[in-house]
Amino acid sequence: MTPETVVAIRKKAVGYLLSSITEKGIPAAVEGRFRNVIFTRDYAISGLLLLEKPQNGELPLLLDGIRRSLETSASHQGTRFNPVTSETPGEMPHEIHDKDSPQDRLAEIKDNGGPVVEVNGHLEMVTYWARDANALWNSLFSRYVQATRDWSFRDRLWPNFVASQRWLMKYGDIDGDLLIEGLHNQWWKDSETALVDEGGRKPIDPIAALDVNSFASLSDLESAWLYESKENYATAQALRIRALKRRELINQLFWMEDMRLFAPALDAEKKPIRIATSDSVFPLWVGIADKQRAQINIGRLMEPDLLTLWGLRTRSRNSSQYDQDQYQNGPVWYQLAAIAAAACEKYGMKQETVVFDEAVFRAARELGFPELSGVDDQNNVFSYKEKGVPVACNLQTWVLGGVLNRTAS
Repeated sequence: MTPETVVAIRKKAVGYLLSSITEKGIPAAVEGRFRNVIFTRDYAISGLLLLEKPQNGELPLLLDGIRRSLETSASHQGTRFNPVTSETPGEMPHEIHDKDSPQDRLAEIKDNGGPVVEVNGHLEMVTYWARDANALWNSLFSRYVQATRDWSFRDRLWPNFVASQRWLMKYGDIDGDLLIEGLHNQWWKDSETALVDEGGRKPIDPIAALDVNSFASLSDLESAWLYESKENYATAQALRIRALKRRELINQLFWMEDMRLFAPALDAEKKPIRIATSDSVFPLWVGIADKQRAQINIGRLMEPDLLTLWGLRTRSRNSSQYDQDQYQNGPVWYQLAAIAAAACEKYGMKQETVVFDEAVFRAARELGFPELSGVDDQNNVFSYKEKGVPVACNLQTWVLGGVLNRTAS
């Protein structure tokens, strides 16, 4: 990929992301079924990717979108117990739909029994179906304050931050073992089939997802910085110790030596769900693995059953449950290669970084910035469809964030 091509890709990504920022913040998608919908996970991962690099002069404008996003999630932070939406006190919302969100999509969700309400003649929905939202919000809140030194913003949202911290300890870690547990579809892979094992068995809840717990470790470290900024050194030290313990647990319980991968989740008995996926990008990105294990892990991710010309499959092509047409059991999700490249860069693995970057640039140049696609054994790309209709969002936020991470100077 020539430097000129990379510059052109970046210019497009910047334009799309800046034009998508609303008064609510950064929506999940510029077009498609989640247009103008705020997903805490999506904008938080995008924001974390953006803030890893100084960008190329656009950072002040991007920071404005991050600030608005953090404020929007904080304004909907849980205050009660609501089994319909999964709201609990202190919990950050998973998704926020309002009058500007696609009303036909909300009507469909309502018809299917979803917790959609009518407000002043339009439909809205706020749900809390994610176990990673609090850790991601905390991490981005800290990174934003570090980048801006906006102490008034820190202090204004401090009660939300403290409540979010409390949620992680009280409602996230339900059995006191430092792992965040929850339902099998309340992590980034929110489908019913993503954790079905090679024997066709679905795990018994609660599960502990790899990405959720990796982000919890990151949250501890980032939150420690925030407490230090308030001169609360005792709490900061306690959080750093907790982060190390989480890191040890993830390496001990999730790592599958024979498969050279981290398990995507632990089952209710805290045993790894032994399937080959690309979810290892998350603990690598936040620095869970030591360099030797990271090299082993990244080498495995680069094998052709997981890595395509366009990016990483969500599940190994060799799995008995692999299906390129099934949401999170085989298709390529385009944010994963950028996260893998960022991880390789942090571990000093230059050649591997180039390989993942080439996949990021190739997909951006030839496909745009889609959410996901099916990719067959010959690297042909197919639109993801449900009931025969293409539904994947194009110009998806965390894909744009990944491209901006990988193209920043």
